[in-house]
Amino acid sequence: VCRRSLSSGAEHKLQRHLDCAPGYDEAVYEQLSTWRRSVATELALPAFCVFTDATLMAIAERRPQDASGLLSVPGVGRVKGEQYGPTVLAILAGAGPAAGAEDVQSAKPGK
Repeated sequence: VCRRSLSSGAEHKLQRHLDCAPGYDEAVYEQLSTWRRSVATELALPAFCVFTDATLMAIAERRPQDASGLLSVPGVGRVKGEQYGPTVLAILAGAGPAAGAEDVQSAKPGK
């Protein structure tokens, strides 16, 4: 922690400067990123509409273990928490991104 003021939205989301060393496991971030890409592709959305890079980094750094912890991450609101929370938590618990298929079905309009 360098104690400099945070200036950008991404820095506030991460609670650190972008140029400070990240405090997350790169493999976890990659799993989250791969899952996000597959959901976005299936829904024909840009990946940032699922979660931004900064939100994925914050999730990987904080590693919440339950829904309320996930909802405390900036960028994760009630709707995204309901749509994607179970799979994100499963990825963080080590279950891997394969569970993302349910998220795609529940996120489709009319479901």
